[in-house]
This record gives sequence, structure tokens and C-alpha cells, in this order.
Amino acid sequence: MTGWRAALRVARREARRARGRSALVIAMIALPVAAMAFTSVTYDTFTLRPGEEADRLMGAGQAAMRWPQEDPLYQDPAELSYLSAPRAAAAVPETVPTLSRLLALLPPGSRAISDHPGRLTVHTATGIGVVATRALDYADPLARGILRPVAGRPPAAADEVALTPAATARLGTRLGGTVRPADGSRTLRVVGLVEDPTDIRATAIVVRPGGPPADPRAVTWLVATPGPLTWPDVKRLNTRGVVAVSRHVLAHPPGVDERYPEFRQEAGVSETGLLMLIAGLAALEIVLLAGPAFAVSARRRSRDLALVAAVGGTPAQVRRIVLADGVVLGAVAAGAGVLLGVAVAAGVRPGLEEHLTHVRSGPLRVFPLALAVLAGLAVVTGVLAALVPAWISARQDVVAALAGRRGITRSRRRWVVLGTALGAVGVAVAAVGAWRVDAPLVLAGLVLAELGLVLCTPAIVGLVTRLGRFLPLAPRIALRDTSRNRTAAAPAISAVIAAVIPTLAVGMVLTASDARARADYRPLGRVGDVFVSAADPGQKTRPGGSFATPPEVSSALRSTLPVARIHQIGEATCATQECLVVARTPPERRCPYANLGRGRDPTAAEQRAARRDARCDGVGNRYDYFGGALSSDVGMTLVLDPEAVGALVDIPAEEATRVATAMRAGAVVVDDPRLLDNGRATMEVRADPSGEVIRTVTAPGIAFAQPPRAPLALLSPDTARSLGLSGSTLVTLATTNRVPTVAEQDRLRAALGNGYDVVVERRPQPDRASLLVLAIVAGVITLGAAAIATGLAAADGRADLAMLAAVGASPWVRRALSLSQAGLIAGLGSVLGAIAGLGAATAVLAADNRNLDDVWPVPTPYPIAVPWLNVTIALLVVPVVAMLGAGLLTRSRLPIERRP
Repeated sequence: MTGWRAALRVARREARRARGRSALVIAMIALPVAAMAFTSVTYDTFTLRPGEEADRLMGAGQAAMRWPQEDPLYQDPAELSYLSAPRAAAAVPETVPTLSRLLALLPPGSRAISDHPGRLTVHTATGIGVVATRALDYADPLARGILRPVAGRPPAAADEVALTPAATARLGTRLGGTVRPADGSRTLRVVGLVEDPTDIRATAIVVRPGGPPADPRAVTWLVATPGPLTWPDVKRLNTRGVVAVSRHVLAHPPGVDERYPEFRQEAGVSETGLLMLIAGLAALEIVLLAGPAFAVSARRRSRDLALVAAVGGTPAQVRRIVLADGVVLGAVAAGAGVLLGVAVAAGVRPGLEEHLTHVRSGPLRVFPLALAVLAGLAVVTGVLAALVPAWISARQDVVAALAGRRGITRSRRRWVVLGTALGAVGVAVAAVGAWRVDAPLVLAGLVLAELGLVLCTPAIVGLVTRLGRFLPLAPRIALRDTSRNRTAAAPAISAVIAAVIPTLAVGMVLTASDARARADYRPLGRVGDVFVSAADPGQKTRPGGSFATPPEVSSALRSTLPVARIHQIGEATCATQECLVVARTPPERRCPYANLGRGRDPTAAEQRAARRDARCDGVGNRYDYFGGALSSDVGMTLVLDPEAVGALVDIPAEEATRVATAMRAGAVVVDDPRLLDNGRATMEVRADPSGEVIRTVTAPGIAFAQPPRAPLALLSPDTARSLGLSGSTLVTLATTNRVPTVAEQDRLRAALGNGYDVVVERRPQPDRASLLVLAIVAGVITLGAAAIATGLAAADGRADLAMLAAVGASPWVRRALSLSQAGLIAGLGSVLGAIAGLGAATAVLAADNRNLDDVWPVPTPYPIAVPWLNVTIALLVVPVVAMLGAGLLTRSRLPIERRP
């Protein structure tokens, strides 16, 4: 202990003497510590506790319930999501859910209030629009916590409403103002402003409950019971078709064996093991970021350490002195990093709520135990980061160090071999983990691969420096100096690698998730298409009539929107009765696992069999039609003029011409060749809504060369008439030159009046805010690591800069040398980090895709989507900024350093 006391005193004295270098070392360690402290505090703050989740879902009640069906169902314990149970032999008669029926299923003394959604067409700031409504008496104590009052009071009468902040902007009104429904029946007075903490961007009108809901199956009941509602109680309600989330169940979730098998989480991923691997990966990042700091510090103190050895100091004492630097500086950096991370998390929390998560977090939670563990981890990793420099310093040539000669000028082959082997093993382990869908194994492989890359970095530096002969003076000196002093340069480059890898990996996963969401959205029209439908769909065209757009619709479209062309689209139906016309698949080509009956979902074995059955390709997916959803098992038969095919279906112009020609010749166009039998298509005419087949008709048929995004069959008006069918007016389609704005859509509704509905195809927008924030954070972290690492390298090369000044080098040469050093460290580290980060994300996405291999209907896999914004910042912006900063901050005149 006496030896450590002296070493710590030496380390503290050295830290005071070299304040600049010590500050850089502290910053290098504190940077990742602050990032992890910020992440842990933010995650803990935004992760709601069971009681907080219950407050936002059920207010002060004991449960939130819905009654979606009469037949039994299975549900997730923590969500109002369910799967229908296999239907019993005797069907349960359908009835309307009511409050009295629900209370009859609950313990005596229970009370419930309703919370149900709706829609209301109102005058907006720019025209007329449809706004979501929420019928909830949030003044009732049972609803406390669901909505957050901002101003005013809750509605107390039928003509009073409360608005969300987004609704006030959309409607152009405020507290004390009015809301005018489009039908002009009444005027609603705004008496309150409220916020939905689960979606602070929600545009909604909160009204007082009154009258029957439009869809009783969509009502959420907030229930207060005399005692807790346990999981067995919830399962009893499930047998009656009621799905419930209980406050007691949220606080005391059932075990895996107690859950429904359909909602059991897959075993095999140990949460503890996963957290340990993530902690290990974080510790590795700190070591890589702090390593160059101690390497340069030891390099600058090589003469002092050599003097200790020269006067009789043992290698153990030399190692102890360097390790004491890790203890002292690591402790200071740990405290500074934790305080900085907590302060930033508290300061940016409102901004994260408003612009990133769009939900209100819980109260700021600082987990003292977690932060203490993080601080201890920082000190330990600081010592680990000083371990290699301590080992090198203890083995250095004392004479060479006293003479001021350079260290190693080439990489030892054994380290290159070891690094290559570790990298290969890491890639293999990550690949095995992806194949077995084992997340800890994937992370273990990534750790090994990253360590291998770090060990190979000196050799990579040596290869890059061979390009120096083709470069000007300053870059050539920078490359030569980097090659001759790899003990400082390689750790600095590794620090940048460590900062780039996680940010690009996370960015790639987010980009892939957004791309998958866009691919999952399968609409019929293109982005910007406008669909206008009559509010009363009972109007029909005559069998021989043309599909002419009503003049008032055409005029309103052209006066309010950037319209290119207008077409009328109809739905095939019967002239004398309500019916549904669908294309029939030949029996031998039908998927045996589709339409298994109400409440009958395919088993795991049936899903695997369906994946291998070619007849089931594309079956079971959901598609979007004019703002609504439709299953591929049903499809839709549309009647339209052949000239409108290219506008309705996103296909090449040559394909549209071929299809239009076939339609003029009387052919039925289907989306799948499996629907054709010897060149003919069979159409089933079914009674609506019973679904009973009335008759079948056949006609010549062709299939799209490339299936459209949504399943459909197309008929011309003449072909429909020849088959004894008619065309019921469905929608007017307007193609546009750009996506109309919400204000233009509201003006169109105002011009059309109350007799029409308007849908604009906008598609889901990617969450660019998350990527932008991640790119900025990644850029700041990477730039900070590059700047600190460059500053340490510049401090290590201060003698070279002074020598250049002594021999007459101009200030520009000295600045160019610093600029070149910064560019080499930041550029090479960013390139290697980008390769490793994108490779790591690819392995993770491959593991997720592998997990979907047995699922049917076939889900959309995660694509390998590169986050080009993040890559551009990492590969171009950060190195350029680092170079400019180094060039601007390099002093023009340097004092001549003392030479040994």
C-alpha cells in the first residue's frame, strides 16, 4: 500500500503540472461516461413504471377494458391486443356491448365510464377537415391522469369542447373561441385545453360523452372495482370476449407458464447475459477512447519514467506510477462525466419530448446505484486503459528513452496475426449468433471483431503511410510521423473507431426499420394521389353509362390542388341488388392455410408449411385502399376506363398500354396469374353482406406482368355490362404534380361541401427526427473524440513542430502538418469505424430476419439500408471539421522545447 500511496502522489503532482494534457485525458474518459450517464438517466426517465402506465391507460381505475367480440379470445397481459380463440361449435350470437352488460360481468360495486374515439368534420383555419374526437369526461376522478389539463376547464355540456394544442393550430381557434362543424348544425365553444401525454402532437377534440358511440366495439371502458383485478379474473373475462388490462396485473405480471401460449415470449435470450455483454461493450468503448490518452501521457513522460528506472526503480514501480494516472484521472473523469450526463439529460428532456419521442416522460429519475456503478466502471476502465501504456513503459529501453529516440516504427507480426484471428473469430461468432437468433452471441462476436480491428490498426496505419511518397510536404511528414510513432497514433485512431461504430450501427438499424415500415404500407395509389368519394355511396352509374366525374368535383379539384389528370373509378356490383364481385382462384391453386374460419389462426406448424407452399405466396397480407384496409384473400374488382389504368396502378407506361388494350378487347385484368385458368378469369358474384355465392361469370383474362402493390381485378364498363354487372360509383381519382398540403386538402373539402370525403395518399413518413438527432449526437461524439485524440497527438508531436519552427518552416507548414495529422486520425478512424459499424448492424438485421423465417403471412424483412446522412457526417463532415479546427488552433509561433 505504501508503494501505491507514493504512486498516487506522483500521479496527482503530474496532473497538476501538466494541466492541459490532464484535461484532455479527463475529457477523453468523461466523454463516454457522460454519454452513458445521459443514456441511462434518459432511458430510466422515459421508461414508465407500471403505475404510470396504468394512470395513462385507465386513469384512477383498476382496469381498462374493451369488448371486441362475443367469442373467447386470448390477450397480452399488458396490452389491449388480442387473438381470437378457436371458435366453438355453437356460435355465440352477436350483441351490442353496453355498460350494463359489462358491469354484470364484474364484481358488485364496480363502476365504469366510457372513453371512445370518433371523427368530426369541422371548419379549419384553411377550409374543412376531418378531426379526431375523443368522448371522455376527464373531470371524472376515474379518468384522472389520462389527459393533462393545460388551461380552462373540462366540457360540462354538449356544446362545449376541449382542444389539444395541435388542434387549436389546425382549427385556427383558441380558448374561448368556437368550433364550427361542417354541417352547420351547431357551434361548439372551446372551454379547455388538454394534452394527451401519450401523443403530444395529437390533433383531437375532446367532447363530453353523450349518445351511443359510432362503434361500440371500439369503446374503452375505465373500470373501478372494489378490489384488484387479478390475471385469473382477466382470463375469465376473455372467455366472454372482453379484453382487459389490469393495474394489478401490470404491477404483478404473470409468469411465462401462466400466459397464453400465443403471447409467451420466446425463451433463449437471457436478459442478464445481454446486459452484461452490453456493459462489457461499453467498457471496451471507454478503454478504446481512454487508451490513446494514457498512451500519449506515457509517451510524454517517457524520460521521467526512464529516470525512475535509472535510479533503481523496478518495472513494477514504473507500472504502478502509470496505473496511478489511471486511478486519479479516471476518478476525476468519472465524477465529471456523471454530473455532465445527468445535467444534459435534465436540460434536454423537454426538447426530447417535443421533437423526438412526442410523449411525456415520467419524472426525472436519477438512479444513484446505477450512476455509482457507472463511476466505478469508469475508474476500472481507466486503469485498464492505462494497463498497456504501463506495461510498455516498464519495458522501454532506458537509454533510448533518455536519449529521446522514437519508439517502435513497425507493427509486430504477432499482433497483426492475433488481431486478424480475433476479427475472423468475431465475424464467425456473430454469423452463428445471427443464424441461431442469439443476441448475446451476436454481441460477443462484435466485441471480438472490434478488438481484432483495434489490434490490426497499427498495421493498417503502416500500410496507409506508404502513400506518403505521393503527397506534399506536410501530409508526407504527418504520415511519416504517424508511422514512426504508432504507439500514440494507433490508440488515437482506435478512439475514433470506437465512437463511430455504435452510432452508425444504431443509425443503420433505425433506417432499416423506417424502410421496412414503408414497405409494409401497400397502397393502391401513388404518393400525392387524391381520392374523392361521395359521403352517400348509394348513387350508381347506369349499366351503359360512362364514368364521368361530377362537374362540381372536377371544378373543386382543379381550383384547389395541383391536379394533373382526373379519372372516375367504380366498383363492380349488381344492377338489381347489393353484391360483391371477386376473382376466384381455381381450387387446386388455393392456399389451404387461408380463410381458416373466424377466430382460427394458423398454428406454428401450419405457418411453416405455408411458407413452403407456393400457393400461399402473397396470401394473408393487408393492403390499403383509398384510406381503408383490405385483405389479399378478398381483393377488389374495379370498373374504370382503360385510359385510367396507368393513373390508378403504379406500373410502367408500356405495361399500362398493354393492359388498356386488353381491357378494350373485353379482357378481365387480374393481379396474379394463379387466378387464370386456360386464359380465362372466373368472377364470383357474392351477396353482400352474407357472402353467399349467387353466380359465377367467366371472361378472357390477363395478368399484370408485375403484380401491383394491392390485389385487384379491373374491368372496362363495356366488359362489366357484358357480364351482367354494373359499376357503382366509388371514387374520383386525381393525380397531382406534388403532394397537396393539409391546408389545400381542407380548402378542397370546403369547396366540395359535406357531400364528399377526401383522402390524400401521403404514405408513412420516416422518423427523420430520430436519425437527425442520432446523426448530430454521433457527429458531436465522433468530433469530440477526434479533436481530443488529435490534440493529444499534437501534444505528443510538439517537439516536431518546434523543430520545424527552428529550421525556418513557415506558420502555414506547421498548420498544414497539424491539419494533416487531424485528417489522418479522424479520416482513417471514421472509415474503419464505418466499416465495422455497418457490418455490425448488418449482422443484427440478419438475426432479426432469421427470426421471421417461419412466420406466415410472410412479414417484410429488414432491408440492408445505409443511413447516408450519418455516414456522410462520419466520413466527410467530422474529418473536415477536425482538420479545420486543428489548422485554426495551431499556434503560429511555438517556444523551442527543451531537448534532452
